Amino acid sequence: MDQLVLYGSYCLASCIRYFLVAGLIYGCFNVWFHRRWAAVRIQDAPPGEGQIAHEIRWSLSTIACGGLAGLVIYDLIQRGWTRVYFDVARYGWPYFALTVVLGIVAYDAWFYWKHRLLHTSWLFRRAHHIHHRVTNPTPFANFTHHPLEIALSNVYFLVFVVAVPVHPLALAAISSFVFGWGMVAHLGYELYPRRFSRGPAFRWINSATHHNMHHSHGACNYGLFFNFWDRTLGTNHPAYRATFDAIKARASTDVRYDLVVGA
Repeated sequence: MDQLVLYGSYCLASCIRYFLVAGLIYGCFNVWFHRRWAAVRIQDAPPGEGQIAHEIRWSLSTIACGGLAGLVIYDLIQRGWTRVYFDVARYGWPYFALTVVLGIVAYDAWFYWKHRLLHTSWLFRRAHHIHHRVTNPTPFANFTHHPLEIALSNVYFLVFVVAVPVHPLALAAISSFVFGWGMVAHLGYELYPRRFSRGPAFRWINSATHHNMHHSHGACNYGLFFNFWDRTLGTNHPAYRATFDAIKARASTDVRYDLVVGA
């Protein structure tokens, strides 16, 4: 009964977070103030209602699968089979921060190679095509995945808690970062400043345009947070920078956008 309550609580909290955050972001950019942000829309055509229903339906499946993964981690912790600790003083705050950074960087590497694997013919047909039915994503697409794909993502967190001493709050911070970045990646609008994709430091960070082009073009732009793997292995779309620059150039000549951002 305790596990059932835990599972139900997780799913309820995840649903509230998903609909609240995705709904507010979608409303601001696609409904209430869509004219103001039109200049930085990555794709000209708006997403269809059928697509959004698809995004939400599969996202609910993802939340249900995530709850099961949470129960597995909880059970492993109860059995003492993980390296999760509960007293921050045991390792100190610097180590706490280090585990958050390590968790994010390692997840980015995991995501890239998992993503390349999902684009192999067998896995794409049986799982990843669910995500790629969305060619013009909205924030609701953040969780639009087949259960098999979710399982591959959750394996990372299972391995992480078994291999690395980590505080539950650090684990929550990593998970929240993944969630937040996913919302940005699927936003459908490019909010980063001009020249961002070409700066000496920021060019290593992915943008909404980068992931949007993965949805519209397919076998390219596999990375999530950072552009390290795509740049190193040559899997960036060849027109990524030009597309980013074109969107920002269009925005710089739009008076409504200038009024919004105070340019």
